[in-house]
Amino acid sequence: MTMRNAFLLLCCFLIGLQSCGQSAQQQLHCELYEAYVDDRVADWQGIIGRMEALDDSTAEWQRELFLARYGYIGYLLGNKRKDEARDELNRTIHALRAVQARFPNNAAFYCLDACFHSYQISLSMVQAPILYPAHQAAMRKAERLSETEPLLAFEQANMYFYKPRFLGGNKRKAIEKYQLSLSQLSSEKCRSCCWFELMVQLFLLKAYYETGQKDDFNQLKAELVQLHGSLNWVDGFLNSKVLDD
Repeated sequence: MTMRNAFLLLCCFLIGLQSCGQSAQQQLHCELYEAYVDDRVADWQGIIGRMEALDDSTAEWQRELFLARYGYIGYLLGNKRKDEARDELNRTIHALRAVQARFPNNAAFYCLDACFHSYQISLSMVQAPILYPAHQAAMRKAERLSETEPLLAFEQANMYFYKPRFLGGNKRKAIEKYQLSLSQLSSEKCRSCCWFELMVQLFLLKAYYETGQKDDFNQLKAELVQLHGSLNWVDGFLNSKVLDD
């Protein structure tokens, strides 16, 4: 075999490996979406384990991995499995620190940091005076790095939505931020099976529901059902709370 042919064979092999890796990532991404749509988020733990097993250290894949962890921890909290949520949250935050060190200029990881701080606050309101400043510091860092990061607007929306009014909560402002996050997501090259986009849409739907915006609620719900199927479980989500009264 000539040197030229050996070089071409190596190139083809490397391209094949890259294509195989991308195919595996897309499959896992779609499994997350399908489980979400079918109300099988309990299955995410196993899918996340397979995502980790790919051993892809790129910023893009790590963002997808931590987003999935965020969604899974939200599922645990929503189902009152607080001890499991706390354990998963501690592991996730520890892992996130290493990724932030590798990608110090990536706004998404600071947004995720803030999102996980919000979960910590929901688990222990007495620690809010300690955790909230760390949450805000992560948000400010993310905003300095990229004002157009969809996760930034999403977490800003969550803060407006879940804060009490006397602490600055405002569900109509939350709607504006959810809409902004969706607009920013639409400008990205979002994969097919984009479960996170659906999640933001569902939070927007919940905000319409709780502010009595019936026309916007009915229109968005009809669009989601047309795109994703019956979503029979959504009514339960609309009446759910992350924070206990």
